[in-house]
Amino acid sequence: ELDRAADGLCRHYLWRRRFQAGEAACKVAAEALLRIPSANKDRIEGAEQKRILARIQLWGTLFCKRAEADQLLSQALEILGSSQLDVIDTRRERAFAMGRAGDLAFDHDDKQARHFYERSMALYRELNDAWGTAKLLTALGWLAARGGQMEEARQLGEKALVLVRASGDMKRTADILWLLATVAISE
Repeated sequence: ELDRAADGLCRHYLWRRRFQAGEAACKVAAEALLRIPSANKDRIEGAEQKRILARIQLWGTLFCKRAEADQLLSQALEILGSSQLDVIDTRRERAFAMGRAGDLAFDHDDKQARHFYERSMALYRELNDAWGTAKLLTALGWLAARGGQMEEARQLGEKALVLVRASGDMKRTADILWLLATVAISE
């Protein structure tokens, strides 16, 4: 339940553009998780604690400066790659991590960004996560649009829109419509 609460709080801070508050909340949560003694935990409980720590670090990458975001992403990926987490499902966190890696690569390496976005989307599809899949379709759409591939961008945006409209997520719908409007203006 802690990870769901963190997701909700971090989305709130992100959508309200309260980056300092989001960064502070993630740091406090991560520090608190690190202070919990692991000696009294069974294997699954210890793995869950590490999974939640990785998820909070991934949220933290959205609120801090680039160098710190790279460091937090690296730490989260190290945790998620730990054999201790083999006893639980970490696909959602790995999908989040690959999406964030794509976001961080977006500004300087289109090929790398596409690679990470596609890995993330494959995991979200495995999970039947329409919201995550739509987010990645939109990111890939922006990548295609920036590369001048307007037809591909439009198709990706339309696929994302179908997935999101079913969920009723107005924020994500607006993001996709922004992509589609940008494509329409460019054509």
